[in-house]
Amino acid sequence: GAASANNDVLPRLLSNLPIDQNFLGLSYAYSEGNVAVDPSLALDVSSRLHTAVVTYSRSFAAFGQSATLTAVLPYSDLTLTGVVLGERVTASDGQISDPKFRLAMNLAGAPALTLKDFAGYRQKTLVGLSFEVTPPLGHYDDSRRVNFGSNRWSLFSELGVSRRFTRITLEAAVGGVLFTDNDDYLGSRTLSQKPIGTVRANVIYHLNRPGTWIGLNSLYLRGGETAIDGEDRQDLQANSRIGVSLAVPFARRHNLLFKFSSGVTTRIGADFDNYQITYSVRL
Repeated sequence: GAASANNDVLPRLLSNLPIDQNFLGLSYAYSEGNVAVDPSLALDVSSRLHTAVVTYSRSFAAFGQSATLTAVLPYSDLTLTGVVLGERVTASDGQISDPKFRLAMNLAGAPALTLKDFAGYRQKTLVGLSFEVTPPLGHYDDSRRVNFGSNRWSLFSELGVSRRFTRITLEAAVGGVLFTDNDDYLGSRTLSQKPIGTVRANVIYHLNRPGTWIGLNSLYLRGGETAIDGEDRQDLQANSRIGVSLAVPFARRHNLLFKFSSGVTTRIGADFDNYQITYSVRL
């Protein structure tokens, strides 16, 4: 089907990291809620989604500022329960989802520092730009409406700013995602999707222990109308979500991140609750 990329809150939008470092992340997320499988059909469908994600990042210097290159490799297990023609049906499957490759570049306020020099860094105002490419490498079956892979490319870009005031950090970002066509939708049909615009805003409160913080996160997205063989499906997305997050470092190189988010207003496709835990380590 047509998925909306980057349709959840992000705990942190911008950060500075010491350069020439490697980071490994392992995440587990559980989502549940209603899923608009196909807005043109009168289906009452709910879902339970388990997702395991492996993330690898490498920090480096770019034009005097810090930057990171990240690969995100997800595996998902989905159970759908719904009513079709008056009969309750259940379907379950697990497959590899589309990976993501992200380049995040700080444009100001995040000087490229080695690990030794980074101890003296204090954030003030950061400005950053990110690009995320999602290639069609996940599992896809052209006979099914719901797939783990999208069978198309997408490109997401976002420009953000972050300002720290002693214990409080304020963050905001605007972005958008573009999609190529899926020419194998339900056989030989063509599924196209218009761009989706996003606005994010976060408030971060830093606790006494270094690296420990609590975040209030929000997202608004609009757009993404789809068409099949040029026929519009009247499925504009206009959704907002909020979430909370908690970062807790332990030992010297290790960190835990807990996140919860939920839909506030949902027109199409984002009415779900998400629970996530992430372990990360600097290698």
